[in-house]
Amino acid sequence: MKLYGLMRNPNKLSEEIRNEIEVIRQSVVDPIDTDVKFDYILHTASPASPLIMKDDPVGTIGANALGAWNTLKLAEKSNSRLSLLFQVVKYMESHTKIKRNLQKTYTGL
Repeated sequence: MKLYGLMRNPNKLSEEIRNEIEVIRQSVVDPIDTDVKFDYILHTASPASPLIMKDDPVGTIGANALGAWNTLKLAEKSNSRLSLLFQVVKYMESHTKIKRNLQKTYTGL
């Protein structure tokens, strides 16, 4: 089995992991042009920090929406299975719970 990782900045990975995968260096928001036929594709690209989401909402939507579109097109081309995993949902749920709890307990003092 051969593992590939599509990423803008492979240097964020540990050297140990980089040595175990084949890196395709690009952003998921750009069309993915490769002749590699994949059996499975996992789309996990999403800015995970609430600060990034606040400061760059368009980039967050791009990674999620365009990334999903581009990985779907790649899955179609490869006749492969695709899983879409968005970390942003977890953080937004946490943010909403925190905000709701603060609203219940905040006294304005």
